[in-house]
Amino acid sequence: MTSLPYPDAETWRTLPAETWLAHARQVQTALQAGTLTAQHKDATELVTAADTALQQMILQHWAASGAAGQYAIWAEEELGPEWAEQPADPDWYLLVDPIDGTSAFARGEDQWGTMVGGLNRDGSWRASWNVTAGGEMYTNWGPAPRPAATPLAERETVQLLYCDYGAGGEPAAVAAVRALTQRPVTTVVVPAAVCEGAALTYGRADALLWVASGEGKRTYPLYDLVYLGALTAQGWVVRLGFAGRDVMLVVVAATVADAEALVKVGRGQLRPEHRLERVAADFRGYFDTKDQ
Repeated sequence: MTSLPYPDAETWRTLPAETWLAHARQVQTALQAGTLTAQHKDATELVTAADTALQQMILQHWAASGAAGQYAIWAEEELGPEWAEQPADPDWYLLVDPIDGTSAFARGEDQWGTMVGGLNRDGSWRASWNVTAGGEMYTNWGPAPRPAATPLAERETVQLLYCDYGAGGEPAAVAAVRALTQRPVTTVVVPAAVCEGAALTYGRADALLWVASGEGKRTYPLYDLVYLGALTAQGWVVRLGFAGRDVMLVVVAATVADAEALVKVGRGQLRPEHRLERVAADFRGYFDTKDQ
């Protein structure tokens, strides 16, 4: 892990996690008491007052920094008119997922958190800041354990973070990973990306496989993938499967061989219309096209 080599490093280091989490917990309490209600953005996505309020707090934190005007915003919730003016050719992109795991949050559970990231114009990670509701924080600049380089086939069991948003592919994926590793495979269910990243960071899971589906998220937006910047800095091997500019497949493993094997498993899980055009380790080249 290294320090951030950017002039806005202090702004990243001073993101007020406790303030933001405290506000979100107040909203969560109100939701459970029935004085607030969650709203549906669409058939599968919820939004709460915490999502919109925290996003505004995060954007205000950055607007007050010396970096204002250098970045464009890529956020989960709809932007207000005050953020309508974006630089046409930004130096970098600010990624904001104010409440990752909104459904769990709305149910009163603690499997949620906040992710704020930065991608440079060339697609390399500028910063990755992630904090769970329980206060576990991991970034691409702070201290963190490195993943054990033990191949999956040499572990007693394989703890796999798997998600296809209810498309029903889990049994086939487990069977495929079991055949590859000749080890018992257990899927770890975590309803938020930020918590999945924490599970990998702190040794509660061995690998991750996300497959886009027609049942939930058909692609993975950039703000959902902020945690990958921190995992990459820790030494995890990340693979992203692209169909055009859409991320259809996400793999994280401790070794290159395991990551490539999981990519093959993931390819077999994808629908025919989700055929991958390329697999990459990061987003380099992502912003080269103009259809942003």
